[in-house]
Amino acid sequence: MTDLWQLDFLRDALAASILIGLMLSVMGVYVVQRRIIFVGAALAQVSAAGVALGILVGLHAEWVAMAATLLGVALLSVHPRRVSMPSEGAIGIGYALASTLAILLIARAPGGEADTLLLLYGNILAVPPFELMELAILCPFLLVVHVLFRKEFLMVSFNPDTCRAMGVPVALWNLVLYVTIGIGIAAGIRVAGSLLTFSYLVVPALAGLMVSRRTWHVTAVAVGVALLGSVAGIEASVRWDLPTGPCVVAALVVEAAVAWGVARARAAG
Repeated sequence: MTDLWQLDFLRDALAASILIGLMLSVMGVYVVQRRIIFVGAALAQVSAAGVALGILVGLHAEWVAMAATLLGVALLSVHPRRVSMPSEGAIGIGYALASTLAILLIARAPGGEADTLLLLYGNILAVPPFELMELAILCPFLLVVHVLFRKEFLMVSFNPDTCRAMGVPVALWNLVLYVTIGIGIAAGIRVAGSLLTFSYLVVPALAGLMVSRRTWHVTAVAVGVALLGSVAGIEASVRWDLPTGPCVVAALVVEAAVAWGVARARAAG
């Protein structure tokens, strides 16, 4: 099995998985701790609809997905005062609408069902070199943004009232956080599909929260889970000739189960 990693397409797939997993696992800590997982799911479907539109009209799918995701971020950040609707309701409507648009747009594309499966599950074993290069530029950039503005993101996430009293522009920093998450989701879906992208965003962070409550510890565990799951999932998919994306998701879930077991053992002890 070690010899298999000498194949170029496997190395590219691993590099793409590591880049996406590293980026989304860090962002996922905010998504899970702020309890906006449904927002992540909605943005994933909005991005998927953007990919579908790009495929249909023949434009660069990733850029269309990013534009659609940024539009989704802008809409989700608006809270009309005269409309008595819970924010979860608006997010749910957005999720349903984006999912429907993705399916309808893909149905009109030349590939039809094949493109639908690719959109949902991705094909990370077939990452083109130019998309890998884009990830190699985008993922470190987004991570640097999260490192530089970690303090601001944490403050507006957990102490928004204090921030407002101090004159901190909470809405602006929330928008920046949502935009970076949205761009990361859009980049991930184009390469890895919506299932794997959403799993990278949620599962590693949940595993981290099971074993710790300190943000740095949670982030470190989440990154470790994402990286280990990428390697284990790709190797399992090649060894047993199974779809790569679902194998990586399964590896992430197994690691989360192990984290849950460790947390239970510590609580019992």
